[in-house]
Amino acid sequence: MGKNKPILALLILIVNIIVSGKVQGQPLPFQNSQLTTKERVKDLLDRMTIEEKINQMLKLSLTELKQDKQGNITEESLEELFKGESIGCLDPPRWNDLTDKPINVDDIAKFSEAADRYLRSKTRFGIPAIQ
Repeated sequence: MGKNKPILALLILIVNIIVSGKVQGQPLPFQNSQLTTKERVKDLLDRMTIEEKINQMLKLSLTELKQDKQGNITEESLEELFKGESIGCLDPPRWNDLTDKPINVDDIAKFSEAADRYLRSKTRFGIPAIQ
């Protein structure tokens, strides 16, 4: 059995690559713009857990995000708000904690862009939220 362990490990790796559908950087079917919208949506929904589907019907407020002293959105607050999960819709922030004033358009854009980058790069499917 000991002689077969490397072969078994290699076999498991190959099966995982094939099952994941991402061989040599090829997009997953839901990422393939050559497929119809119906095919892409079906593929994505088939891959999503029930929790991920429910999250797509929920809304969070970007008011929960925190800024550092330079005014940048902190990675910690993004992680705390999203916890690695996608969400369907986001409300813009309404108050700036740094200036203790209503938030301005530039800050709304900064909060929205930070959330969008996080959702596209740090969640399982990279689905952006409606904002």
